[in-house]
Parts: sequence; C-alpha cells; structure tokens
Amino acid sequence: MMLKGILNLLKMGGILERIKEYIATQFDFLKEQIKEIISDLIAEVIVFIWLTVLLLFLVFFTSIAAAFYINSVTETQYLGFFIVSGFYILVFIFFLIFKKSILRSTSKIVYGKFKSKKE
Repeated sequence: MMLKGILNLLKMGGILERIKEYIATQFDFLKEQIKEIISDLIAEVIVFIWLTVLLLFLVFFTSIAAAFYINSVTETQYLGFFIVSGFYILVFIFFLIFKKSILRSTSKIVYGKFKSKKE
C-alpha cells in the first residue's frame, strides 16, 4: 500500500519521467562518446597503415640502392646484396633477442594512448 502511494507521488511530480529522460540522455551521450573514440582510433590506424606502407617502400628502395652502391664500390655483382641481406639478418636477430622488452615497451605506449583517449 505504501509502495503504491510512493509511486503515485513520483508519477505526479514527474520525477520518474525526468529520471527516465536523464538516463536516456546519458545513454545517448555515452554512445556518441564511444563513436568518437572509435572513429579516432580507426583514423589513427589508417594513418599508421599508410605511414607503414610508405616506410616499407622507402626501406625497400633504399636497400636496393645501397646494394647497388656497394656492388659498384666492390666491383662485384652480388656482394652488395649479400651485405644488405646480412644487415637485415642482424636486425632480425636483434629483434628476436630483445623481443620481450620491445613488446613490453610497445604495450606501454599503446596503453598510454588508450588511457589518454579515455580522459
């Protein structure tokens, strides 16, 4: 009986409707924030992919140029390519050795980006 009386008071004052409107407004606001964060992240990923592709082209053509230069200096046809390949093998071994620390530092950077997006 008392519960019906309280509900009637809430309905009469419009408090219940205002609470519903407030919740709906907050939900819409949250949806918009999520859309904004997702669109920002997608834009960053697209830019990162483009920059990575451009960097790969740069490294590829620079490596070929370096190999041809080494070939001309050493007056051979293949030694420059072997030296450049050896350099990349050393870089690969370096990444294998320090994989855990590289992953840790990269995850800290990515986590920091996500944390700054929330704020």
